[in-house]
Amino acid sequence: MLSKKFWGSVALTALSIAINGPAQAQVASGSTGSQEFGDEIVITGTRMAPTVGGVITNETAPKSRASIGQDYIATQSSGQSLLQLINVIPGVNFTNNDPFGSSGGNIRIRGFDGNRVSLTWDGMPLNDTGNYAIFSNQLLDAELAGSVTVNMGSTDVDSPTASAVGGTVNYITRRPSEELGLTAAFSGGQDNFRRSFLSLDTGALGPFDTTGFMAGSLQEYEKWKGFGSLEKRQFNARFFQPIGNDGDFVTASFHWNQNRNNNYRSETLAEYQQFGRDLDFYGSCTRPTPTTGTAQTETSGTGAINQAGAGTTNCVDFYGRQVNPSNTGNIRVQSRFSLTDTLTLTVDPSFQYVLADGGGQLGVVSETSFTARGASGLAGFSLNGDGDTLDTVAFFTPSVTNTRRYGVTGSLIWQATDSHRFRVAYTNDYGRHRQTGEYSALNANGTTDNVFGGKDGQGQRVFNADGYHLRARDRFSIATLNQVAFEYRGQFFDDKFTVIAGVRAPFFERDLNQYCYTQINSSNVQCTSATPIASPTPGFVRFVGSSTDYIRPFSRNFTYEKVLPNVGVSYQLTDSQQIYGSFIQGLSAPRTDNLYAEDIVNVKPEETTAIDIGYRYSGGAFQGSATLFANQYKDRIQSAFDDATGAFIDRSIGDVDLWGAEATIGGQPVDGLELFLTTTYLQSELKSDIRNGRGVDGIFGNADDPRLPTAGKTLAESPEWQVSGRAAWETGPMTFGLSAKWVDTRFSTDVNDEEAPAYTTFDLDFRFDFEEAGVWKGAYLQINGTNIFDEDYLGSISSRTNRFNVVSNGSTITGSAPTYSPGAPQTFTIAVRKNF
Repeated sequence: MLSKKFWGSVALTALSIAINGPAQAQVASGSTGSQEFGDEIVITGTRMAPTVGGVITNETAPKSRASIGQDYIATQSSGQSLLQLINVIPGVNFTNNDPFGSSGGNIRIRGFDGNRVSLTWDGMPLNDTGNYAIFSNQLLDAELAGSVTVNMGSTDVDSPTASAVGGTVNYITRRPSEELGLTAAFSGGQDNFRRSFLSLDTGALGPFDTTGFMAGSLQEYEKWKGFGSLEKRQFNARFFQPIGNDGDFVTASFHWNQNRNNNYRSETLAEYQQFGRDLDFYGSCTRPTPTTGTAQTETSGTGAINQAGAGTTNCVDFYGRQVNPSNTGNIRVQSRFSLTDTLTLTVDPSFQYVLADGGGQLGVVSETSFTARGASGLAGFSLNGDGDTLDTVAFFTPSVTNTRRYGVTGSLIWQATDSHRFRVAYTNDYGRHRQTGEYSALNANGTTDNVFGGKDGQGQRVFNADGYHLRARDRFSIATLNQVAFEYRGQFFDDKFTVIAGVRAPFFERDLNQYCYTQINSSNVQCTSATPIASPTPGFVRFVGSSTDYIRPFSRNFTYEKVLPNVGVSYQLTDSQQIYGSFIQGLSAPRTDNLYAEDIVNVKPEETTAIDIGYRYSGGAFQGSATLFANQYKDRIQSAFDDATGAFIDRSIGDVDLWGAEATIGGQPVDGLELFLTTTYLQSELKSDIRNGRGVDGIFGNADDPRLPTAGKTLAESPEWQVSGRAAWETGPMTFGLSAKWVDTRFSTDVNDEEAPAYTTFDLDFRFDFEEAGVWKGAYLQINGTNIFDEDYLGSISSRTNRFNVVSNGSTITGSAPTYSPGAPQTFTIAVRKNF
């Protein structure tokens, strides 16, 4: 592995070169209104091509923004997630859980996790409406993406989000071609990887020149370690209708994606050091056969692990029950209408559907428990069908989420003069979010009869003595965002000085309905038909045979609103040089899980203030940029362990400061050779200690509470340095590309008492263009290699507050080991693509 000192020297050199060197280009991003408003204008008079290899783009917006285009996307592995492809952008670190993109991953932008980054598709929000999670394995097939744009630490003024305090990622679907055409691509590789992709462009049809495309793909492969496989099916269609000669249009897009995946097993650092990256789930599971008159006992405890795929008969870590299925679909409409010569209307409505779960859950129920008996008055109830009540039975209990989401974003744009433009925008995002954990039976070998459990009759439901369908959770919420935004763009001094001043005012509301009993000071629940009894603690209830206090099912409403400025300025020093600055505030409303807990008085919305100052250069043979940034983070929500209840409670822990620098440089020093290099330097500091549990008076929030020593610590999962680069050389029909990424050490706990080592990965791409060689028109062969030097490293991190015990105010705060997803080994694929 190359040393930290070496890479640090490279990064500093790149920053120095970039400050005196090149940069820029502009790719459309965000809603139709944002594209139309004009912060996407490419500088005129620029002597450079607008892009270097589809990566170093000619950005002109007065904010920190970077994009990748199809020129670069097409060089990468077939079927790869779009979030993996933006790993070359400064400030971005994406850790992919496998070489092919279908098992998900974890993204960080300037130290902000994916739940704090807004992901949009053609301006439509994709973050989960409940917890803002990003699902990288459910995105558009990369062949159909025109570009992917990242706003680092900022949002567009009309961004339809209640969560973006760390930036935005938006990808744009390509326009249908005006020519009839068919594209076919077939790929294969290690781990029995197979992928087929077909796309048909209709060309201009009928008297109105309507264009469209339809595309489908099928991707299948085996896990790179352990047992199991992953399958992804996707269908896309888009139709584009131009209106008149003023650039007006209506376009409608359709998407369906289906994933059926087995999970990879994450590891603690100790397990990784002992067993290596190949440790995974068991290859088999044996369940006891129901027998009348004898007790069959299944357990939810984890058995001892000796090596990959080996262990006890315990079914918790059995690969066949570790599934991650999803069905997702959406309809997107975008439109532009010229009302007058100076007034333009854009309207973008959408609808989304999600049915998904993370699998892996195992519920164990005793046949004499109140869960099985309910309110029946029986001494017990047989759940496995053997007629006795002596057993403890295991069931599949996936946490299923079913979402139906409706949205619209519209803008009215007035071109007052050639140099002054105004916009008013409105966004509505309405999500119906159903979360259930409906029990279903397990087969004799430990597999489930349906990956969605008993959801809506998908699988075989499990009933207790009352006929009550057993479930691990049962709740329903509605998330509603109403947002008004205003924006002004002015150009002065012969268009050298640009001001974009905006303000957005989100009003966000959560309506929560909890249908189960909630454990006091926790989000843990008990879903049962049993009749509760009064607790010795006033206002709470218990169940016979239990000393745990609960609150009854409830409904709640929370609202959050804020006026958020969004201001940027830029000055064109010369045709090839620009300086810019931005001041942008963001808001992230609490997630659904934070608000279902009984004790939520301290959960506040997160707020950020992001300030960027940057320089861009484009001319001669190079492009480059350098940016200094700072972000003040207020009321960061943190999950802390409460020893009094033995559960995790979400708290606002106070402020976090982030600051750093980013740089890019790229160009074509000689014909046929393209080079680029990006680097990011990041510092972060938590400003306060985390209160953890209750002190001697038993009241959370008092001075004697035990505290974790987090003040002055670094944000978990946030490397201090990142460096990425690429070299591409074209000679005749052949193109060679080599990419590299170095990621510094990352802390995996808030108190910084464990960290993941630094790592370096290299990827290779090679293309042979048959048409260029004069043998096969419209066809090429491509070979891709990921992690070609087989770096053994830790990728995604599931962080904790503290790894080792901490003693504070007379109490011991017990540590918990973070877990990691090891990076995938060296992997190669080969693809053939033909355009007809």
